[in-house]
Amino acid sequence: MKKTVISAWVAMMLLITAGRLVSQSPQSAAAPTDPKLAQTAQALEQTSQQLKQALQALRAMKAANQQLIEKQQKSLEQLDSIQKEADQVRILGKRS
Repeated sequence: MKKTVISAWVAMMLLITAGRLVSQSPQSAAAPTDPKLAQTAQALEQTSQQLKQALQALRAMKAANQQLIEKQQKSLEQLDSIQKEADQVRILGKRS
């Protein structure tokens, strides 16, 4: 019981610390004095922007795919109902 409580507390502290690190913006840090660090920071910022744009594009694609899937589902339902009606017509045609 004691180990579980301690483990839960440690995990909670790690999550809180990780959340704080993630939520800090790169602009809040002091500007790097080393040119290589400044270049790396700029490259990271560009990569971050590119990833955000890619994520937005993926979300748009997901929404478009979801709409297409819904449209296809409606078409399949219509085809199923047409097939059922055709089967009914065949059955009634054989009886006549």
